[in-house]
Amino acid sequence: MPARETDSFFPYPPIWKTPAELVNFDFEFTDDIPASDSIKAIGISSATGAVAYDESSTVVTSTLIFSTVVTGTKVRVKLTGGMDGSNYTIIATAEMSTSGEKPQQGLKVKVRSIPVI
Repeated sequence: MPARETDSFFPYPPIWKTPAELVNFDFEFTDDIPASDSIKAIGISSATGAVAYDESSTVVTSTLIFSTVVTGTKVRVKLTGGMDGSNYTIIATAEMSTSGEKPQQGLKVKVRSIPVI
């Protein structure tokens, strides 16, 4: 399967969440999965998963990603926490079971508290 030519690395608009929200986000890899292949399950011998970075490129996965699961053609990330006023980048990887290809997609996350009126 040829690499994506028209999609950017960030095919989704940024999402906004509060520090207290728990938000599911699906990275859709349908166009990246070769025929007769599938996304490899998350585990020690798999690159499938997601990593979170703050604005200084520090890994903050344990504070921003609650869980990651594979659901068919998607890598689903459950986002939690985050520091009010901060911006993050989530990188999801979907390693293929047969071909070993490892396409990635990015998402920008903006964390903002809701003002109390």
